[in-house]
This record gives sequence, C-alpha cells and structure tokens, in this order.
Amino acid sequence: MVSLSDVVQTTTRGLQTGQIGRPVALRVIAHTIADHGEFQGTAAWLLRQAESWFNSRVQNAIVLGGVESGQFSVLASFTSGASALLSIGTPVADHKILELVLWGDHGTLAWQPEATSGSQVTSDHQPPLDPRATELLDQLQTNWMTESNPPPQTSAPGLSAAAPTPLAPPYGLLLVSGDHTHQPGYADALMQGDRCRAIGMTDQDDVSPRRRQLNEQMARRLGIPVLPLDAALRREDVHVVSICAEPIRRGPIIVQALNAGKHVYLDKPLAGTAAHAHAIVAAANQARVVTQMWSLVRSAAATHMRNAVETGRLGNLTAFHADLCFAKGTPGTAVPRVRRETDVPERYELMEAKRELTNVGVYCLVSLLWLTGKRIQRVGATTGNFFFQEHQNNNMEDFGQMILELEGGMIATLSAGRCGWQSNRDSGLDRTTLVGNRSLETFDAHRPRLAIWSDAPAWSPPQTDPEDPMGMWGGPKKPEHVPAPKHAWLMPAAPAKDDFTHFLDCVQAGRASDVPAELASHATEALLAGYRSAATGKLVVLD
Repeated sequence: MVSLSDVVQTTTRGLQTGQIGRPVALRVIAHTIADHGEFQGTAAWLLRQAESWFNSRVQNAIVLGGVESGQFSVLASFTSGASALLSIGTPVADHKILELVLWGDHGTLAWQPEATSGSQVTSDHQPPLDPRATELLDQLQTNWMTESNPPPQTSAPGLSAAAPTPLAPPYGLLLVSGDHTHQPGYADALMQGDRCRAIGMTDQDDVSPRRRQLNEQMARRLGIPVLPLDAALRREDVHVVSICAEPIRRGPIIVQALNAGKHVYLDKPLAGTAAHAHAIVAAANQARVVTQMWSLVRSAAATHMRNAVETGRLGNLTAFHADLCFAKGTPGTAVPRVRRETDVPERYELMEAKRELTNVGVYCLVSLLWLTGKRIQRVGATTGNFFFQEHQNNNMEDFGQMILELEGGMIATLSAGRCGWQSNRDSGLDRTTLVGNRSLETFDAHRPRLAIWSDAPAWSPPQTDPEDPMGMWGGPKKPEHVPAPKHAWLMPAAPAKDDFTHFLDCVQAGRASDVPAELASHATEALLAGYRSAATGKLVVLD
C-alpha cells in the first residue's frame, strides 16, 4: 500500500538522480483524502513540496471546487515561472486514484501505479504543515473565498444550422495550403478508398514566398494544379475543402468556403481570433454542409471514455483531468526565465515553433466538450517556456496548464505541451482521469500495452531537420530526419473507423459531425480566455 507521502518522497529521490534536469512543472491527481476538510491543507502541503523541488516560491494560485463538490483544484505559478496543477479529492465508492507527473527540462518523472482501481493506494490524511505550508493554506483559503462564487448559469446555444444535404461520392477535394502543415496527412487519409480525388491546391494570393513554394511542392507531388482561391471555390467539381492555412489567417478562408457551399475539413485550432471563430459558426449555420475539425475523439482511449460515461458506470461526471504532452523536439535549450504572456496572441505557428497550449491543449478541450456536452464558464491558465529555445525565441509557449469550470459546477484541468523526444517511451504522455459520483477511472492511451525489454540499442532521436527542427510537419523528409519507431511499448490495434472516414460518412449521409464548427469555436474561445488568464493571473469568465 502506498500513500501520497510515499509518492512525494519517491519523487524527491528521483529528482536527486539528476536525470530530468531542472524541474519546471508539476501535476498531481490525488483522490485519496479521507476528510473533505483536509483538501486545502493537503494542497498547501503539496505546494510546499513543489517550492522545494522548484527552488522557488508560489506567486499566484487560482482555485476551484471545494468541500461540497468533494474535490479541490489549484493552478499555481511560481516566481521562477514554474507551474503546478493539483486536483485533490476523496475516494469515490472506495475507488482511489493517485497520479503524479513532474516535468524537467530534460525529461519527466511519472508515478505509475500498479492498478488503476486504486487498490494499492491508501486513504490519506493531511500531512503536518510547517510554517510556510500554513502561509500557503491561508493564501488558498483567501483565494477560494474570492473565486468560489460561480457566474450565472448559461445554457448551451442550440445549433440553428439546417441538416446537411446528402451527397453521393465521388467528391472533388480542394486543398488549402500544402507541405509543412498537417495537409499531407489529411489529404492522404481523405483520398484513401475511392470517395475523394484531389482537384487542386489553392491559397490566398498574398502568401509568403516560402508558403507558395511549399504549396507548389505538394501540388507537384500529387500531380494537381495550383488554382486561385476564388476560382477554385467556384468550381462545381469541388465538393470538399481541407483547410490547413496558418491559424491566424484560416478563419476568412473557412468562411469563404462555407459561403461557397463546400463541406470543410478543418485543421485545429479552428481560428486565431474569437471574431474569426464566430464568423465561421455564423457561416456554418447558413450552409447545408458538414464541418468537422480534426481531433482525438476517435482514439481508442476516447472510445473507452465515452463507453464509461454512456453506460453510467461512473455516474454523473464531476471532474475531467487530462494530460497530453508530445514527445518531440530536443529539450534543454531554453534559457531559465519567466514567460510573460500576452493576452491576445498575434501568431500561432512558424516553421520551428507553435503555441503548444493551443496546438496540444485543443485536443483535451475538444474531448471535454464532446464527452460532456457542457459549456465552459471560467478559465484559468499558465504558460511557460521550459524546453525549447525555438519557442522561447519566437515568444511561443512550449507548455501550458489550465483549470476550468463548466456549467453545473463541473471542474476540468489539463496539462499540454511538447517536452522532448525522450520524455516518454512512446509518442508522449496521453492520460485522462474521469471522476463521477459513482466511480472514477484513468484512461491511458498507452495502457494496456505490450512492454519490451531486451539488449537492443536504446532508441535515439533523429538528426535535427533544419526545415522542421521539432518534427512537427508533414511532407517529404531525408531518411536521417525521420524518427525511428519506438518499440518499447506496443498497443493493441486502433479502432477501424478513423476521423476522416467519419467525416466522409457524414457528407454522404447528410448528417452533422460530432466535432462541428460550433464545438470547435467554443474550444477556441476557451483557449483565448486561457491566454488572457495567463497574462493577468486571474480567472477569466467566458461571454
């Protein structure tokens, strides 16, 4: 049997090995606390431990939840720029969960329990508080009193869009933006089978010379022409448009495609501004077409989550806690300093860097909205430059954490980012904990798994591609820049029906997708509110 104190002590020992470098971010989920009244004290004790690990003091803390809800969540920022996200609660029907991840600038420490049922976890009581932890407890209680009153309840707006008109294949496919986007993968997937054929490549007239060259490069590879955008959207043989222009400029293109009556497959995030997102929803509501944004809702883990909710085995959901970090890029190059966030992003992606709270966090938010059907009401967030000089030099965060309150008082939290090729034995941390009033459960994309140990050479990262140093983009690469497969963990085969099959099925049947523009717009609003919160250190209320 293991306790929260045991895990903290083991983590301290792990840090002493020096393998993960400078610790920069913490995540704890501990539904092990025996007494509701000890939530805040346990959170204060954990923050005190984090201060020791980070060699830094808590500067700000946002809190949600409380005794009545059976759980208490804290998002704290530290004077060094580090962050900690804690979710403390009681066991549910004797089910316990204890998870801890500590990110360093060269790797991660992750507590891995033997069983997701919590059978190996003890019920905890608040550990003794030293004077500093008592100060932190006072701060948490003050902040909780300030932030405990939720905004007035709002109902999710009903979709006014008419049902799409069924359309039989084959479909002419128009591609907006080419290589060094997600387009190569999207186009290949949409053209699997015999339902789609590529008609042409297009983009706005005033794109940069580099973007024009990358578009032409992909068009040559596919043997399709490069067409002017206006003329391409007027073509009657174009039925589906896959749009992968940069987030800050994709909104008007999407609206133009919708106004032309085309079905649209959308890259994530939906748009770079709230105004663009709202314009997309307005256009979608006037067009009898299918809109769908790429997401992870058809992953095996998401399927298991949906089943747990729909069968009722968790009861009514009260909390959603997600952690998603991609194992890509060469870490340890960022200079230790506090990130100063801007409340309105001016750009989202470049060749060598992306805003990772948006790029990765959007997956968690879409899964939350898809799973619950609830609206987000309040958002808190932190962002950091912990790992990559490329992100730091371009003023784009490589990591972020969020705390959210949904209608009805449900709490959600997430950690998202990109933290290095060797930070995980597979593609990266991908884990979600769902808490209900009957039970709670963790869904790990890498469990169950086949684990392999042998004397084979250890996996090593590919050579850095100067055109794609983070390994973010699709398109042709030299062999030395292609990462070798990681074989340490092998997972069961994925579900047969993928995101692109679902989209084309919806087009053919004339029905709405399950990640339409309206849902994608709400996720975008929450991300933009997260940047405002990271800039101000306060909870932000969504309109």
